[in-house]
Amino acid sequence: MYCSKRYFCPVPDCVTKSSKSTGFTDSEMKRHWSEKHEEFVLMYHCSQCNFSAKRKGNILRHFRTLHRYLPFSSGPQQWKGLGKLHSYQFYIQRDNIGNHGGDALFPVVLQKFLETNMTLKLTGSHRFKHISERWTASAKDSSQGCPVKGCSAKKFRDQYALTRHWAEKHEKVILKFCCTSCSYSSSGPAKNEGSEVLWAPGYGCPVPGCGAKRMNHATRLREHWLEKHEQHVSMFHCSECLFHSKRRSNLHKHFKTKHPYKDLAASISKIDFQPNPEYNDPGHLRLEDLLNQCM
Repeated sequence: MYCSKRYFCPVPDCVTKSSKSTGFTDSEMKRHWSEKHEEFVLMYHCSQCNFSAKRKGNILRHFRTLHRYLPFSSGPQQWKGLGKLHSYQFYIQRDNIGNHGGDALFPVVLQKFLETNMTLKLTGSHRFKHISERWTASAKDSSQGCPVKGCSAKKFRDQYALTRHWAEKHEKVILKFCCTSCSYSSSGPAKNEGSEVLWAPGYGCPVPGCGAKRMNHATRLREHWLEKHEQHVSMFHCSECLFHSKRRSNLHKHFKTKHPYKDLAASISKIDFQPNPEYNDPGHLRLEDLLNQCM
């Protein structure tokens, strides 16, 4: 069995003696020493805002989260990976159809935004000793709007909202979600409009007249389908009262609340099939076909 040597920090006043009770590994000890006990430390800076971090992984995670609509070359370094959705490709660069004609460079606009917005304040994270450079707007006052003439955007909570707006509206090249089954693309989460795909993660329910707007996972679609689009549903009956529900979890929640001193294992008296009072006819659509389409 592989066994690596473990270390404990020898510095007397160091609070972080080890990452676990077993001590640091060799790589963890080197990283801990460089971050805590070196007079000078290597910092990675974001190219779009004032955020900086000691670890490259943190700066990349920051860029993916807050500047995800920007081209890869705008970040601290180019990053790429696989999308979480099977039916969608990862970000690709497309022409920005919604360009309002912004002719100024974004760094200049951002600097002016931070200088002229007196309602913005610098806030720090309570989890770290150093101040995290994040500008946020005061809730009492309104923030400055977009400086591009003719743009209808009026307020931005912080510089990150301005960054996203600028990348979506005033950049000639923008990142797009593109469907692998048709020509539909979007800069945000997928929608049903203009797509030939009946359902994919992020779509609403494809049954006409159904009010379910968005379901991010196939399990959520399955639960919704069994509750709304099946003629007969299974009912779980409480063993202590007349309560019954379509979901076992709802019955367990009811049992813990109304009968807390009873044994939860004996909460279900019977399970039977009853006509679905909320049945919405799906027509020719079948759940199996929808799930197979997104694989």
